[in-house]
Amino acid sequence: MMWYHSALLFLSMVLHTSQIASGLGSSCSAPLGSGSASPTDPYWLETIQHQGTSVFNSNSSYEVFRNVKDFGATGDGVTDDTVAINTAMSSGDRCGGGSCESSTLTPAIVYFPQGTYLVSSAINTYYYTQIIGDAKNPPTLLASPGFNGFAVIDADPYIPNGYGAQWFTNQDNFFRSVRNLVIDLRQVPSANSAIGLHWQVSQATSLVNVVVEMSTAAGTNHQGKGKEQY
Repeated sequence: MMWYHSALLFLSMVLHTSQIASGLGSSCSAPLGSGSASPTDPYWLETIQHQGTSVFNSNSSYEVFRNVKDFGATGDGVTDDTVAINTAMSSGDRCGGGSCESSTLTPAIVYFPQGTYLVSSAINTYYYTQIIGDAKNPPTLLASPGFNGFAVIDADPYIPNGYGAQWFTNQDNFFRSVRNLVIDLRQVPSANSAIGLHWQVSQATSLVNVVVEMSTAAGTNHQGKGKEQY
């Protein structure tokens, strides 16, 4: 009779689980429709209502989501957008620039709509940053011919005259992500050093759908990623 009791126990568990599941929400009464989004509409992340807050940040007006165009970036491929992008990155008294080792109080999503963003120096990323581009039409960070910086995206900048000191302790540099982005170094002369990403980070980090375009000339000094990962 052991099998009989086991079967009853199993049936009881199934019925109980189904009751719990049914309480989570109503079932669909008809097939899902095709929706109203057009193929030309922006990526959903750009258009949804952004009402998230940093839970333990005492500043109730702190912005977690930052669209770089709201900070003056044009994305026209001609205007230098470096200052606008770095302002979007740093606003809100965020953790960076030697001001702190690490903090979860000032997270940010720095969003790039479709476009080409000309940069003449590094984009210095602050602690706990996600850089996300339009997944439908990945934007381009275009290094200018006279680009002056260690890398287009620098996750742990070196402090000038700091004898090797950097913004963050690399073993504790967490919570970073870059997604849906093209980094184009090809306007920089091939003889010049040019790096797409300086990715000196630790756990809880990712690079997803990132393309680095580099010079293919013989002896080029372009690199996709300068990696010192722990």
